[in-house]
Amino acid sequence: MTAETESSHDTAESTVELAARATDGLHIVLLWRPHDDRLEVVVEDRREGLSFTLAASTGKEALDAFHHPFAYSAARGIADPRSRHDKAPAATRITSPG
Repeated sequence: MTAETESSHDTAESTVELAARATDGLHIVLLWRPHDDRLEVVVEDRREGLSFTLAASTGKEALDAFHHPFAYSAARGIADPRSRHDKAPAATRITSPG
C-alpha cells in the first residue's frame, strides 16, 4: 500500500457519521472529521441529480444545517443549487454509472 493510499484510507476511516436522514428524494448526512475537527452536512437531491456540502463551525450550526440545509445555505448567502437561474458553484451534479 502506498503512502497516498494509506492517507486516503486513514481519512475515510476517521470520518464519523453522526446522523442521516432521507425524505422525498433528499439524502442528508451529518459528518464529523475528528482528524481536523470539522463538521459537514452532505446533501444529495436525487430528484435533481445534485449534491453539495455545507461546512459548520459549531455543533449548533451543524444541527441547523442538518435539519434545514436549504434555509441554512440561504441564510449564509449560498445559492440554492436547485435554482434554475444559475448553477451554484457549491453544487455538484451526481452521475450514475452506466
